[in-house]
Amino acid sequence: MMKRISIRAVAAAAAAAVAIVALVAVLSSGGVAHSSHAPESIFQDDNHLLYADPATIGRTLGLLQAIGVDRIRITVEWAYIAPDATSATEPAGFHAADPADYPAGAWDRYDRIVEMAEARGIGVDFNVTDPGPLWAMHRAPAAMRRGATPADYQPSASAFGRFVQALGRRYSGAYVPPTGSGGHALPRVSFWSIWNEPNQPSWLAPQWRSAGRQRVPAAPARYRALVDAAVAGLKATGHTVTTDTILVGETAPEGSVNPVAGSHPQRYVSATGADDAMTPMVFLRALYCVNARYRRLTGTAATALGCPASGNANDFVKANPGLFDATGFAHHPYFFLFAPNVSSPIADYVPLADLGRLERGLDLAFAAYGESRRIPIYLTEYGYQTNPPDPGQHVTPAEQAAYLNEADYMAWRDPRVRSVTQFLLYDSGPAAQYPPSSTEYWGSTFQTGLIYGPGTPRDGRAKPALRAYALPVWIPDPDTRRGSKLLIWGMLRLAPKRSAQVARIQWRPAGQSDYRAIATVDVPASATYGYFTTRVTAPGRGSIRIAWRSPKGGTATSRAVAVGVRGVQPGGNFTVPSGSASVSQAYDHSQTIAPCEFSSPELQRAEDSVPNDEMQYDQGYVAAIEQARQQQASGACASGRTAAVTGTGTSSAATPAPPALPPLGQSTALDVGSATAATHSGLPAPIVILMVIGGLLALTAIALGAAHLQGWDPAWAARARHSWSEAGYRASGIWSELDDRLRRR
Repeated sequence: MMKRISIRAVAAAAAAAVAIVALVAVLSSGGVAHSSHAPESIFQDDNHLLYADPATIGRTLGLLQAIGVDRIRITVEWAYIAPDATSATEPAGFHAADPADYPAGAWDRYDRIVEMAEARGIGVDFNVTDPGPLWAMHRAPAAMRRGATPADYQPSASAFGRFVQALGRRYSGAYVPPTGSGGHALPRVSFWSIWNEPNQPSWLAPQWRSAGRQRVPAAPARYRALVDAAVAGLKATGHTVTTDTILVGETAPEGSVNPVAGSHPQRYVSATGADDAMTPMVFLRALYCVNARYRRLTGTAATALGCPASGNANDFVKANPGLFDATGFAHHPYFFLFAPNVSSPIADYVPLADLGRLERGLDLAFAAYGESRRIPIYLTEYGYQTNPPDPGQHVTPAEQAAYLNEADYMAWRDPRVRSVTQFLLYDSGPAAQYPPSSTEYWGSTFQTGLIYGPGTPRDGRAKPALRAYALPVWIPDPDTRRGSKLLIWGMLRLAPKRSAQVARIQWRPAGQSDYRAIATVDVPASATYGYFTTRVTAPGRGSIRIAWRSPKGGTATSRAVAVGVRGVQPGGNFTVPSGSASVSQAYDHSQTIAPCEFSSPELQRAEDSVPNDEMQYDQGYVAAIEQARQQQASGACASGRTAAVTGTGTSSAATPAPPALPPLGQSTALDVGSATAATHSGLPAPIVILMVIGGLLALTAIALGAAHLQGWDPAWAARARHSWSEAGYRASGIWSELDDRLRRR
């Protein structure tokens, strides 16, 4: 055992050394490069894009176009198009694969959105999912009817495939509806995702079932069949992975678990009731028919999960092309109570900070079948609920703005991520069927919008996240030690795509209101979506923001990021122009008032002109103003402290400092590139040493290979070659990720 470990350690070190030598070559070359896999921006808000009148849809699309959205995600709910959806019997003579055989008007809302989106240059992602017609479902047992919707219980894969075939034909780009289109073909839809959150019982039931004395996953096998049928239906109508984007997965980030009593550190196991949601990693392993160690299932263990008993790799890959050939795997990496960089202690959960768990799981599942492909990841839902309006939430509007920017930064750093999707433009209103005192009044709807929705006096007013979304900015380390440079990451999302742009980095001293430019960044047309990085030296403590001048006139600015205060994460200090109204705006955006941001007369004027609706909504506003004035009087600003004052009378940073940034498990010391990177000259001594070590290990490998060719092949050498191959496979994944980041220089 010790010999095996030593051989594997040497082989892994050798493979890593080879990767380091190649890394040195890239480092020494310098230059400017941009990732070809930068994530596109997707948005979802069905209430304002699908289930609204044409005027509302037009205004919503216009706003999304203005803030730089590339694509919209539209939920295509099967039951809302199918005939007699509430009947247990399929209509006689119904041809489900023919779009002309569906009820009159059933397709209207989908025809309208694809046409209106195309007119504005916005792409469409059709997420085809349940609820389905009851005639395509199995009847749920009485014990499940309380927890499962009849319209998501064991859907028929063949019926679903015919429905997807009708969709594919109607939106093939060549289909002319019998009525309503003026004789013109409907636009083509070339972006598809199959089902929604199949690891949740509200979307696919049952999640678990009994197999002998055990409880085993049930939903993955059903989902596997749905994917196969949907991919076949799309292929039959000209939509393939060579022409379209086709996504599988669409998994939710969490599931139902129970703690293991007495375990240290705490461990968790899946809750296995039929209504218990499945964690994404358990779902993934069952979907690809592998065990917890990512070995192919065989025998009764396989058949219990609807997998072939033989475990034959070629047969499984051939029978499930959707799982292996799909364009990408879609996932919803929510983690509502925490900043994006916070990892979950539950190993089978996959919030954004733990996306590596999903990626490694997919790689190992593919490898179990001899497939070396590293399938891309599409984040197709994401967001943060805020308080206000939901008093049960813990994230403030200012934190929401900062967290969305950090999430964009983290997604950009991961070369496998192809999209980030913001869920909701407008907050949903409260559930009127519950009393306002009930947690369900707000808790049963989503408040992840960038604009306040109905139910509060703020209805229709922008949250700070709207500005943050249009011009994202993130500073991984905002501490400005003397002479140090800040890494500024940004994105000109609202700028025209594939066009050269200029971003201006502006700085404002603490306690002042005027900004001045301290750097400019040329963002080339090759940076398709406007991502850039640069390094600047801030003149001192204050705030930094990005400014962009539109070719149509006017200048847009990002949220402001406080710099120069060690240990405070950026993003909580949303600033507004000085003036009598700026104090109320700052409080409205961040629920805080920083005493050093406003003069004493400004605070007095704000207190004298408190609007009635603000007083009715949040009585802490005046208390926050008064405490800010008291802190000014006590000399807090003169001493350089920048505490923010909340309506509760406590002092803290406007955004609480989450754990030190560990995006996707990588060190913030990694240089992720610059839009104006200089050419390197000379190599540090550690790099030279690593090159020498790498060269020696490479020579050793060559010598062993030559000896093998001469017939010298002891057993330990065979184990070494096997371990070398295994280590090389893992090192190639590391190198691929490093190479993608370094090319951003």
